[in-house]
Amino acid sequence: MLIQTQTQMQTLIQMQTQMLIQTQTQMLIQTQTQMLTQMQTQMLIQTQMQTLIQMQTNIIMTQQINQMITNYLILVITLKIMAHYLVHYLLHLEDYS
Repeated sequence: MLIQTQTQMQTLIQMQTQMLIQTQTQMLIQTQTQMLTQMQTQMLIQTQMQTLIQMQTNIIMTQQINQMITNYLILVITLKIMAHYLVHYLLHLEDYS
Protein backbone atom coordinates (compact mmCIF):
# COMPACT_ATOMS: atom_id res chain seq x y z
CA MET A 1 0.00 0.00 0.00
CA LEU A 2 2.83 2.42 0.85
CA ILE A 3 4.60 1.69 -2.44
CA GLN A 4 1.37 2.25 -4.34
CA THR A 5 0.85 5.58 -2.57
CA GLN A 6 4.44 6.62 -3.34
CA THR A 7 4.00 5.67 -6.97
CA GLN A 8 0.77 7.68 -7.16
CA MET A 9 2.52 10.68 -5.57
CA GLN A 10 5.37 10.41 -8.05
CA THR A 11 2.93 10.19 -10.92
CA LEU A 12 1.03 13.20 -9.61
CA ILE A 13 4.29 15.20 -9.23
CA GLN A 14 5.32 14.23 -12.77
CA MET A 15 1.96 15.35 -14.15
CA GLN A 16 2.18 18.66 -12.29
CA THR A 17 5.72 19.17 -13.57
CA GLN A 18 4.61 18.46 -17.13
CA MET A 19 1.72 20.90 -16.78
CA LEU A 20 4.07 23.55 -15.40
CA ILE A 21 6.50 23.00 -18.29
CA GLN A 22 3.62 23.20 -20.77
CA THR A 23 2.35 26.42 -19.18
CA GLN A 24 5.84 27.97 -19.24
CA THR A 25 6.30 26.91 -22.85
CA GLN A 26 2.98 28.53 -23.79
CA MET A 27 4.00 31.73 -21.98
CA LEU A 28 7.34 31.72 -23.79
CA ILE A 29 5.61 31.27 -27.16
CA GLN A 30 3.20 34.10 -26.32
CA THR A 31 6.09 36.38 -25.32
CA GLN A 32 7.99 35.56 -28.51
CA THR A 33 4.86 36.23 -30.57
CA GLN A 34 4.43 39.61 -28.88
CA MET A 35 8.08 40.46 -29.55
CA LEU A 36 7.68 39.48 -33.19
CA THR A 37 4.59 41.64 -33.48
CA GLN A 38 6.46 44.59 -31.94
CA MET A 39 9.34 44.11 -34.37
CA GLN A 40 6.96 44.00 -37.33
CA THR A 41 5.25 47.16 -36.08
CA GLN A 42 8.61 48.92 -35.71
CA MET A 43 9.61 47.87 -39.22
CA LEU A 44 6.30 49.16 -40.58
CA ILE A 45 6.78 52.48 -38.78
CA GLN A 46 10.33 52.73 -40.12
CA THR A 47 9.13 52.04 -43.67
CA GLN A 48 6.39 54.67 -43.31
CA MET A 49 8.94 57.19 -41.98
CA GLN A 50 11.23 56.53 -44.94
CA THR A 51 8.31 56.99 -47.33
CA LEU A 52 7.36 60.25 -45.59
CA ILE A 53 10.94 61.53 -45.77
CA GLN A 54 11.11 60.64 -49.46
CA MET A 55 7.81 62.47 -50.11
CA GLN A 56 9.04 65.54 -48.22
CA THR A 57 12.28 65.48 -50.19
CA ASN A 58 10.32 65.31 -53.45
CA ILE A 59 8.16 68.25 -52.35
CA ILE A 60 11.24 70.33 -51.49
CA MET A 61 12.88 69.47 -54.81
CA THR A 62 9.68 70.40 -56.69
CA GLN A 63 9.53 73.73 -54.84
CA GLN A 64 13.16 74.42 -55.71
CA ILE A 65 12.56 73.60 -59.38
CA ASN A 66 9.49 75.88 -59.39
CA GLN A 67 11.59 78.68 -57.86
CA MET A 68 14.27 78.18 -60.53
CA ILE A 69 11.63 78.35 -63.27
CA THR A 70 10.18 81.53 -61.74
CA ASN A 71 13.65 83.10 -61.56
CA TYR A 72 14.29 82.13 -65.18
CA LEU A 73 10.99 83.70 -66.29
CA ILE A 74 11.82 86.90 -64.41
CA LEU A 75 15.20 86.98 -66.14
CA VAL A 76 13.61 86.45 -69.58
CA ILE A 77 11.06 89.21 -68.98
CA THR A 78 13.80 91.57 -67.74
CA LEU A 79 15.90 90.83 -70.82
CA LYS A 80 12.91 91.45 -73.11
CA ILE A 81 12.25 94.81 -71.47
CA MET A 82 15.92 95.76 -71.76
CA ALA A 83 15.98 94.67 -75.42
CA HIS A 84 12.84 96.72 -76.10
CA TYR A 85 14.40 99.89 -74.62
CA LEU A 86 17.70 99.23 -76.42
CA VAL A 87 15.92 98.90 -79.78
CA HIS A 88 13.87 102.01 -79.00
CA TYR A 89 17.03 103.92 -78.07
CA LEU A 90 18.87 102.75 -81.23
CA LEU A 91 15.94 103.66 -83.47
CA HIS A 92 15.75 107.16 -82.01
CA LEU A 93 19.50 107.69 -81.65
CA GLU A 94 19.46 110.28 -84.37
CA ASP A 95 16.80 112.21 -82.50
CA TYR A 96 19.12 112.59 -79.53
CA SER A 97 22.02 114.05 -81.52
